[in-house]
Amino acid sequence: MKPLPLLLALLLSACAAAPTPKPAAPAAASPANFGGYTAAEYKNMALCTEKSKIAFAVAAGKQQGVPETEAKRTLGPATVIDEVPLVEQVYAASFDDPLQYSVTYFEGCSHDSANVSGDRIEKPRRCMAMTMVAVMARVLRAAGLSKQDTYRHLGATPGDVMSSVVDQIYAPATIPEDGSEIELWESCMNAG
Repeated sequence: MKPLPLLLALLLSACAAAPTPKPAAPAAASPANFGGYTAAEYKNMALCTEKSKIAFAVAAGKQQGVPETEAKRTLGPATVIDEVPLVEQVYAASFDDPLQYSVTYFEGCSHDSANVSGDRIEKPRRCMAMTMVAVMARVLRAAGLSKQDTYRHLGATPGDVMSSVVDQIYAPATIPEDGSEIELWESCMNAG
C-alpha cells in the first residue's frame, strides 16, 4: 500500500475517531427556522453533510490508491452512519476530484433522503462545501500547519469564502473538535 498523505490519513482517522454527531435543529419547528426547509428536510440534509464528509475522506483514499479493505478497516465499526456501504459505494464510483465527488454524493443523498433537489439544493450544496473546507482546515490545523499554509494548501485567497472559513477554524485558541463543522453548516443554512 502507498503511504497515505497527511491530510488523507488525518481525515480517515477523524472519521473513525468519533461517532458522527446528531445534528441539532433550531428550537422552533417552523420552516423559517430551518433556512426555508422543513424540519425533516433539514435533519436529513445535515446527516447527508456528515455522510459527505466520510465520502470525501474515502474518495481521497481511493484516489491515493488505498485498498477498499484498508478504508473499511480504518473507519472501524459503524457509528450513527453505516460506513461499510458508503465505502463500497465510493469505491464503485468513477470520479476525478474527491471534493467534487462529495458534493455530488451530497446532492444525491439530499434528493433521496430529504427529497430536496433542483433549485432548492443550491444553498445546502454551498453550505456543505463550506463545511468540507472547515473539515480540511481543522485537520490541517491539527497537523500543525499555519493558517497561511492552510490557505495555500486549500487554494484560498484573502477575502474569499474559503479563507473566511479557514479564519473561523483558526480563530479559537484551541482546535475545534471533530464534528464541530455541523455548526458552520447550521449557521450557513439559517443565514438569510
